[in-house]
Amino acid sequence: MHTPERAGWYDDPEDPEQLRYFDGIVWSQHRVPKQAPARPQAAVEEMTGAPQGAPPAPVGAPGQPGQLGQPGQADQPRPGGGWQQPAAQHPQRPAPGTGAVARDGRPLAGLGARAAAWLLDALVIGVLCAITSGWAWALGMRDYVRFVFDNADDPTAVSELTPTDLMAFMDWAWLAVAVALVALTVLAYQVLMLTRWSATLGKLAAGIRVRPQGADGPVTAGMALRRAGFGVALWLLGYVPILSWIAMPLLLVDHVWAVRDPLRQTWHDKVGGTEVVRA
Repeated sequence: MHTPERAGWYDDPEDPEQLRYFDGIVWSQHRVPKQAPARPQAAVEEMTGAPQGAPPAPVGAPGQPGQLGQPGQADQPRPGGGWQQPAAQHPQRPAPGTGAVARDGRPLAGLGARAAAWLLDALVIGVLCAITSGWAWALGMRDYVRFVFDNADDPTAVSELTPTDLMAFMDWAWLAVAVALVALTVLAYQVLMLTRWSATLGKLAAGIRVRPQGADGPVTAGMALRRAGFGVALWLLGYVPILSWIAMPLLLVDHVWAVRDPLRQTWHDKVGGTEVVRA
């Protein structure tokens, strides 16, 4: 009788229709049929993951389990007899929602990268707004600017202006146009960049991008508009008396909320249904 070199399931020397377990020293009394009952091909593929028509794994080879429903060489003895399969091994990765990864395992953008992207975008938006609305700001404040230049040799004339005097210098119609142009510029910039490249210029430079929450895919115009519109709405409320005392703090909290959020989302991320991940 041939004696195997190591423990495992081998052809039973006493019955060629059976597999018998060799424990590394002697043949045990544990036997299983060599041929498992036939199963539908779809069920086999579902359980094994093997494509249709793939050759079956050799049965009884060292280091290989038996057929479906049969124990393999890696089986471990239970106290008191019997056999148990070892627990399945899975690669370790951070648990979803810990702040390091999204729910599908994609690494989330770091807070430092998001802050750097915000600063770069603020510079870009500032330049764009100067181009699109600078002329309206100039028209709205022209009387005040003229007064300052006319009294350049008398600094006290400017410093002694009361808030009522200062308000009287402003052309509020043009200032309203300027504010509207700023809002439209910010919305256009955010929607265009996010729907075309899933990132603003600041985010591209920081190596991060915006995506729908929990899955890769393009940012829709609706997502981008809600995401950008939330911050723009709070900014516009900052020009409304009384409401500005609420809107401005909320605008600040919106941006710092990602510090405590388990998925590093700001409020405008939640409104837009988006999250920021590493590119």
